[in-house]
Amino acid sequence: MKAPGIPHNEADRLKALHELNLLDSVQEARFDRITRIAQAYFRVPIALITLVDTDRQWFKSCIGLDVKETPRAVSFCGHAIHSGTLLYVEDTFQDERFKDNPLVTGEPYIRFYAGMPIESPEGYLLGTLCVIDDQPKALSRIDIDVLEDLASLTNTEIARGSLLREKVNAISNEMKLQQLIEHTPWVVYGCRAFGRFDVTYVSGQIHHQVGYPSSDFLHNGSLWLDCIYPDDLERVQQSLRKVASYGENQIEYRIVHKSGQVKWVLDCQCLVKGENQSPFEIMGIRIDLDELKEGFSETGQRHS
Repeated sequence: MKAPGIPHNEADRLKALHELNLLDSVQEARFDRITRIAQAYFRVPIALITLVDTDRQWFKSCIGLDVKETPRAVSFCGHAIHSGTLLYVEDTFQDERFKDNPLVTGEPYIRFYAGMPIESPEGYLLGTLCVIDDQPKALSRIDIDVLEDLASLTNTEIARGSLLREKVNAISNEMKLQQLIEHTPWVVYGCRAFGRFDVTYVSGQIHHQVGYPSSDFLHNGSLWLDCIYPDDLERVQQSLRKVASYGENQIEYRIVHKSGQVKWVLDCQCLVKGENQSPFEIMGIRIDLDELKEGFSETGQRHS
């Protein structure tokens, strides 16, 4: 028996496999449908979707076997991911690599095996979609095409699940960030990185700073600039243009409260880029300097 070789990118491959969170996961109908189709089309007793881990192959979907995993050292799928192509063994008794393999000489008595590697979204080989029989079997070109198509469907399901998890994590992180923003005493805002720098988002603390609710800024493109002290407006616009070009900046300027009160603020700004690395949005944190000084003063008094 010949043990399967180790892929040259094994560390990265295993990392990609583990990050998908498929190993030891629950049975899923979307994968079982594929193995049922494979079993029926090829008229074999066993169809599997396997994931090759460090020292085992684990079955994400298993039709026709009562076990969930077998050692990697005796696995056929280990050979498939090492070669990176279809592994097709018409008769294991005639193949020096497998004729004395314990999965051939004992349960499930493999005589025929065909396994097509399946991939992570990044292209790392994870395991196979394979069909197994206890009798020798020949495949036609059409049969091989069908196996390739079913493996491709498996890849699609893996990628779809990965994308769904990414979206769930992004929503969770966004909710956490939103809670953090709404509980900070400072104003967090976003504006377009071009044109008139229209505001796209502003946290609720803006009402305390200038006397207008955050919704007013989203429906009135000029209100954000109207709340900047007129003599400082050009400096603020220059700062935004600088951020759009160079990535970040901070500036102190005056803002005007709805009541007419003038306040000094510190505005820390940074650029957010789009998918093509072009300027997309400017994010900023605007701190009321008077309140900041009062906070330091109160802290000093408590310590004294």
